[in-house]
Amino acid sequence: TARLNFFFTENNLQWKKLVSLCTDGAPNMRAFQCKITTSFIPDLYSNCFVHFPKLKSVTLDNPDLLKHYQYKSFIHILEELQKEFESRFKDIMEYKELFNFIENPFHASVSSLSPVLTNLGADRAKVECEVVELQMDGIMKSALKAGVYHFWNMVPDLQYPALKQCAQKVLSIFASTYTCKSTFSTMNIMKRKQRNKLTNEHLDCLTRIARTDYKYCMKRVKEQQAHFH
Repeated sequence: TARLNFFFTENNLQWKKLVSLCTDGAPNMRAFQCKITTSFIPDLYSNCFVHFPKLKSVTLDNPDLLKHYQYKSFIHILEELQKEFESRFKDIMEYKELFNFIENPFHASVSSLSPVLTNLGADRAKVECEVVELQMDGIMKSALKAGVYHFWNMVPDLQYPALKQCAQKVLSIFASTYTCKSTFSTMNIMKRKQRNKLTNEHLDCLTRIARTDYKYCMKRVKEQQAHFH
């Protein structure tokens, strides 16, 4: 608790604004990835543009634009975006079964869930038995209607010790997006109208410098660079 309070104080965060869990965003991430391959890309192939209303309105007003329409360039962007999602959020896919279990433990498969819970430090035999016992507990099943966080608070420590410990580890992961929002704000400050020719590569480097905790000495950097000229 002391470490959590220190973290919140250091980053100017307030407990009362903590309104989500780390599992809340996982389904949205997976759904968006699925939309790219099952909806967005086929829509561009077919020229229907039901998912791209702006593109549809432009082509309706100017039908001749379809003659010059290069769908491959748009699809390439979406495919690159899909790769970025797979790379940056691969942990979400690896723990898909675990997040689903935390959200609703009564529809999880014990066989597929057991290895994931074991990686969290749980004893396999104990945690498998506890999962089955929990899924057969009608009283606990009704408690889930009050919400995920309330449910796991209601799970008895003595009856489900291994399972409760695994759930606490997952629920203690911060779901805050303040670091992402702060980074985007930094990027917007850098790439303003006066610097519209700034490349993505340079913007990436500048953002890393601005967001890093490393304390560098600019005078020393200049001196080192002087040796190469």
